[in-house]
Amino acid sequence: MTQFGYARVSTKGQSLADQINQLKSAGADKILAEKFTGTTTSRPQFDKLIKLVKPGDTITVTKLVSWLKLFFLQSQKWNVT
Repeated sequence: MTQFGYARVSTKGQSLADQINQLKSAGADKILAEKFTGTTTSRPQFDKLIKLVKPGDTITVTKLVSWLKLFFLQSQKWNVT
């Protein structure tokens, strides 16, 4: 079982370092991170994370509201039947 971490910031002035440190402290084995503005809908690391996660794995995030918004927006692109 893998504990994944996901970090994202939406402005160039923001740093991923704080989130990454928090994820490491929480025990994340593999961390995926990206910098994208809120106007960009492409999230390649998020999409990669969703493909990597297997049953029994966990995903740790530092900003739950941002994660839920991103998950909802990205899930609209998936062809789930």
